[in-house]
Amino acid sequence: MSKLVRGIVVATVVAALGFPAPAAAQLELGVGAGLSVSDLGGDDVGDASSSTGLTAGTFLTVPFGGIFSIQPGIYFVQKGSETSDATGTLAFNIDYFEIPVLARLSVPTAGPLGVNFYAGPSFSIQSGCDVSLDDGSSSLSADCDDAAFAGALDTKSTDVGFVGGAGVSVSTGARASLYVDGLFDLGLSSISDATGSPDIKNRSFLITAGLKFKLGA
Repeated sequence: MSKLVRGIVVATVVAALGFPAPAAAQLELGVGAGLSVSDLGGDDVGDASSSTGLTAGTFLTVPFGGIFSIQPGIYFVQKGSETSDATGTLAFNIDYFEIPVLARLSVPTAGPLGVNFYAGPSFSIQSGCDVSLDDGSSSLSADCDDAAFAGALDTKSTDVGFVGGAGVSVSTGARASLYVDGLFDLGLSSISDATGSPDIKNRSFLITAGLKFKLGA
């Protein structure tokens, strides 16, 4: 892990865990789901197009007074990429449980509409990886660690990334609100564990919608 990533991680975790939230602050619990539009980047990635998957999860917003909050969460996220030619479509699919720890800046607005900006690190644990080929009439799939690939598609079990973006929310009452967020999720290290350590990184845009509920009295 680079010094920059380590610094972001330490600063965010200290902010989230090292200082208690103000006594009057209200925690928020959020749940949501949406789409993950992903591809692969890096020096050793050839021609590839994006693939679309699903994401869903939950988060907790911890206010620290004023417009600043810390928002840790846990999500299931589908990532990968596709390559198409005359023979069909080859899809590389990799699934993660992702734990972002985001700083949230809320812009003061009048009325029920809220505007938020997010930035922070994410930590991912791989839950599955497979490759599929669809020629239009049939499809085949295999795990990335299948012996037939001779280690060429071996991937690391974890990933570290940076998440940033913005969102809006609309209050639906005293304790609940609807939200829509758009977030860029950029891998900071190669996910490949193959011989030669190819430079291959995850890149995703996540759009999620859901509900947030105020907790406590």
